[in-house]
Amino acid sequence: MVHGRPPARSPGRLETSRALVVLDRDAVALVRRPATGRWAGLWGFPILAEDDDAGLSLTPVQHVLTHRRLHVTPVVADARLRPAEATWVPLADLAAGGGPVPVAVLDRKLAQRVAESLADAEKEGDPA
Repeated sequence: MVHGRPPARSPGRLETSRALVVLDRDAVALVRRPATGRWAGLWGFPILAEDDDAGLSLTPVQHVLTHRRLHVTPVVADARLRPAEATWVPLADLAAGGGPVPVAVLDRKLAQRVAESLADAEKEGDPA
């Protein structure tokens, strides 16, 4: 122990993935995660295969867990890629930490990144 604190842990292994962020006007599509596994039963953005070129990739979001680091790249697509059995949540509500469904902190961070990117694009006159 150093000064009453346990020694710092190593950051753990890095996992990368891509999350599909489907936009329909001002709402995003979330799907329910499986009943077992990481964030079981919560709602979140669908995960894309690495070779799936579905839309515009934004800057990755980092989320640190006790034993791993996650880097998730939000991939923004329009409503034509509507996931089956999705629920639609206003992007602003999700990014602000609210919304009608329980989601993981990582998905809130992804929503914040998308909202920021859309706001930047709007300022520049570029409809993302």
